[in-house]
Amino acid sequence: MKKKFKIFIVLIILFSAFLTRFYNFNQPAEVVFDEVHFGKFVRSYFTHENYFDIHPPLAKLLIAGWAKFRNAQISQQDFSKIGQDYNPDDLYKLRFLPALFSVLFILLIYLFTLRLTGFKTAAFVSGLMVLFDNAIIVQSRIALLDIFLLFFGFLALYLFLIQEDKSFDKLRTRKWLFIILSGLSLGASYSVKWTGLSMIFMIGLLALYQLYKNRNWREFAIKLITVYLVSFILYVVIFSIHFALLTKPGPGDAFLSPGFREKPFVQKFYELNEKMFKYNKSIATQHPYQSKWSQWPFNKKPVFYWQETPIDPEHKQEIWLKGNTAVWYLGTASIIIGVLMILIKLIFRRPKDFSLFIPLFLIAGWLANFLPFVPINRPLFMYSYFLALIFSIILFAYLFAYLLEKLTISKNKKRVIVSLFAIIIIVFFLFFANLTYGI
Repeated sequence: MKKKFKIFIVLIILFSAFLTRFYNFNQPAEVVFDEVHFGKFVRSYFTHENYFDIHPPLAKLLIAGWAKFRNAQISQQDFSKIGQDYNPDDLYKLRFLPALFSVLFILLIYLFTLRLTGFKTAAFVSGLMVLFDNAIIVQSRIALLDIFLLFFGFLALYLFLIQEDKSFDKLRTRKWLFIILSGLSLGASYSVKWTGLSMIFMIGLLALYQLYKNRNWREFAIKLITVYLVSFILYVVIFSIHFALLTKPGPGDAFLSPGFREKPFVQKFYELNEKMFKYNKSIATQHPYQSKWSQWPFNKKPVFYWQETPIDPEHKQEIWLKGNTAVWYLGTASIIIGVLMILIKLIFRRPKDFSLFIPLFLIAGWLANFLPFVPINRPLFMYSYFLALIFSIILFAYLFAYLLEKLTISKNKKRVIVSLFAIIIIVFFLFFANLTYGI
């Protein structure tokens, strides 16, 4: 019975995620926001012309691979400006994979939270909050990179958590399979954007916690070396595919040394990564919708992505990257509450059943994905907060579930509280939905 119930929950999550990600999909049939850049990069894998981007190539390769599989005609599209008309069928093929990964990401967060906290309520709440966050929906319905970063990063943590289970101690082959898969997922994360490197630290924390419990230094060292080495090997392999496909002169040549494409792989790999790093630091072009790191936890400074103004000016169609206010503010509040509860636990040794590791781990994840942006001077946008946001959401879900368990009320009343919470999240989602879907 429990197995059937779990399958039912999974199906409900997937169905709801599919609805929110694919409702009115491919609207607008025009180039939106940074599709003007990433569309060009994806097109380069069709024309084989060299391009230059400040981000590693995996996400663009995945989108291009899917588009090629679906026979998309991208070679002639120039992606010259936002609002440019585009063949709806080809645009659908470019946008489908990010949306699909976003659907799977909801399920992943549910499963990750369940395994980390052990609370079904926490898993439901975290999945619900990610499911109905307007900003994540916007970012994953067009051909952009961030959903791949989120998916692979948290998949790496989830797979590493699985192999830490005691039941795997006697299943050594399976254990090491999950360790390798975690390494591949970690490498995939920072092969999308370098911000995925934060998960190296997070996996290290999980390993340290296991070391604290079992004092097995040998296994601790071998596991971490394996995960990190496998991740780097994948990163290198991704660049080898990238170089193999871009064999012709292109706009990227202007950013690289003469004869770059004829150099040995190691030299090309080193030079391109060096140029990516230096150019990333040197970007100074200002943008009207750039924001400061201090604004992100409070859902400030949304980003204007697209608009179409019909004859009647009262019926504008616009798309904005703006989060669900309830989700973002509750996530921020959870960091403050989590710190207070940790201090209370350390000082008074109460409550006894409150786990220190879970809030410490999640707050560390929030800090690791938030603080690195503080000293950065180049223009930044609120989607850079997504990784930190997810950690704050899971922390809120854990605290919510824990405090709910402490209430001396009936299960039915607890269900009512959870239902009321879900209604609040959905109401805020609907309030901003017209700016999410461009309707």
